[in-house]
Amino acid sequence: MNGWVLRGGIGAGALVVGLVLAAEGVDWLAVGLYLALAAVTAAIPASAAAVLLVGYPAVAMAFVEDAGVVAVSALVVLLHLLHLTTAYAAVVPVSARLDVAALRAPAKRFGLVQLAAFALVGVVYLIPPGTTDETVELVGLTAAAGLVVGTVVLLRRRG
Repeated sequence: MNGWVLRGGIGAGALVVGLVLAAEGVDWLAVGLYLALAAVTAAIPASAAAVLLVGYPAVAMAFVEDAGVVAVSALVVLLHLLHLTTAYAAVVPVSARLDVAALRAPAKRFGLVQLAAFALVGVVYLIPPGTTDETVELVGLTAAAGLVVGTVVLLRRRG
């Protein structure tokens, strides 16, 4: 496997994301712009386009009135996979040969993160529909703040 396979993976993953967006009712022009952004990202994965490639669908889905849970869950997996693919494509030269065994540890981490994400989705389904209790909102806000603080602490250790 070489660097071209990673760039092809970016294109294929973005195409599937575009299909999910179209199926959820996102305007065709917006989907077309997303696919153009994907082409730029595949050509230059070490650019800011990679960040937009992951963030664009989240913003587009915010304007969809009744986004399906299956579509949103699929986007979580697909966008995480696109993030990883663009990150590796940014550091692996196009002509370099990449051993598949080198991707074993990242694949395990990917699976663990997805497992945790879907466990969180399961917890959210336990919350009864309608108004949310203030305690649940406080716990969610505290958890989100904890994630931000944890990320800052981890980034400070590296830098």
